[in-house]
Amino acid sequence: MLLNTGAFAQIQICVDKVPRQLQNINAQNGVFDFNTKWTNGSVLKVKFTGGTDFVRNKVTYYSRFWESCANISFQYIDSGTPDILISFNPDGTSWSYVGTNAKYYTQQGQPSMNFGWFNYNTTEEEFKRTTLHEFGHALGLLHEHMHPAATIHWNYPVVYNYYQAKGWSIPDIRAQVLDKYSVTLSNHNYDKFSIMHYPIPREFTTDGYSVGWNRELSVEDKRLAAEMYPRPQPVTTTTGSVSCKLENIDCEYNVTNSNNQKGMKILLSFTINNAKNKNCRASAYFYYKDGDALKDFNNLYKTTDGKVASGSDFSPLYDNTSFTKLEIFLPYDELEMQDGEHKLKYKVSIWSEDRKELIQSGYYYFTYTKGLICEDFEVLANFNNNTMDIMPKFAVKNGQSVTCKACVYFYDNNEVPLKDANNNALSYCAAFRPGYKTTVYNHSSNSDLYMTIPYNDISIPTGTHNVKYFVALYDDTNKQFGTSKWYTKSFTRQ
Repeated sequence: MLLNTGAFAQIQICVDKVPRQLQNINAQNGVFDFNTKWTNGSVLKVKFTGGTDFVRNKVTYYSRFWESCANISFQYIDSGTPDILISFNPDGTSWSYVGTNAKYYTQQGQPSMNFGWFNYNTTEEEFKRTTLHEFGHALGLLHEHMHPAATIHWNYPVVYNYYQAKGWSIPDIRAQVLDKYSVTLSNHNYDKFSIMHYPIPREFTTDGYSVGWNRELSVEDKRLAAEMYPRPQPVTTTTGSVSCKLENIDCEYNVTNSNNQKGMKILLSFTINNAKNKNCRASAYFYYKDGDALKDFNNLYKTTDGKVASGSDFSPLYDNTSFTKLEIFLPYDELEMQDGEHKLKYKVSIWSEDRKELIQSGYYYFTYTKGLICEDFEVLANFNNNTMDIMPKFAVKNGQSVTCKACVYFYDNNEVPLKDANNNALSYCAAFRPGYKTTVYNHSSNSDLYMTIPYNDISIPTGTHNVKYFVALYDDTNKQFGTSKWYTKSFTRQ
């Protein structure tokens, strides 16, 4: 895509390829977003399809910048099935599938990454910027401008008009630019200098905020990569030279165990050496995204110092023993979270018999949600000759495909409910059904959710009165998940 705005003219940016695991998921009271991180220490096989030796060498060179800060390496191959398959389709778009989602496509012989504008005329800065960005996606990172904590004040009419002129649909604009991810596979705090950030011209924001073209890995990019893929530390145990290699970690979310508890199942595949008949343990530890450990409050699923954890004991049968999908289960109730959206992470460690840490997985991020979540809630209104249009403006998360409703309620100045002709509390409702993982309403120039109230329905005595109203949001069980502040409108009854 070309961004033709001021200093950003004629410079291409990445087109977001939404991970398969993030599509069409509605997991109320569970994990909404899944991690796509590779197993720590992986050697990822990379293969090219198409492209000249010149552009291939540039991509190979700049991709290795990630190896300096992450315990991941890239092995470029000429044959066999790769983990990452890179094409050079000159369609003007560059993109990459996120993390392990790449394997779904490469196993079918389809590219998982594309550089759509690389040629002999490409500048060195452009080779570096774009390669670092796309390989960031390949390692599991997402676009930084869609960071959950970003507070970018978008100028919605300008953004919509600009991208619609480029042929984008409203859903495309929301999905590529305006929506926020729920996942935390971006920097801990919003980082405008991240290599994963879109450029933002000042015209796209209401306060003149802008972000230029980032061409280097930021300090936070490097820190996050090192946290996701930490380098192992040498271990010497009293049982000898015990060693362990992680081969794969899978996590199944929103599953139910034999006790009918809903939770997450972590499955470990690894090889352990020189620990025959020893009592070893694999443990998973749970944290907030900022690094604070979750605390246990019911004396279950915990460490000796009261932190939330779960584990599985095992005893190798041979000097060199391989385990496939050793299970660690944690019920969601043990996270002990209030209603809302919670950014969490876990890591796995494997311990020797004398409780020396043999290997650590690095952190896997996930978002746990309970109920629907409403953000940035305010109420707009249009006052016409005979009616008023009430337009709630908000973003709703975790409500994809849930039938919801917005209701406006009217009160007098003393906050006593006004009544309709049947002497019932005066209210009007409108149904809505979010279509995205994060759906925004009434942010564009067109109203997509509103309630029309005839003035004659507002029963007040003659004279001038201040009528108060607010809007509440409900899910399909009639549970309220959002409430606006009070608003006041002056009415005169003849």
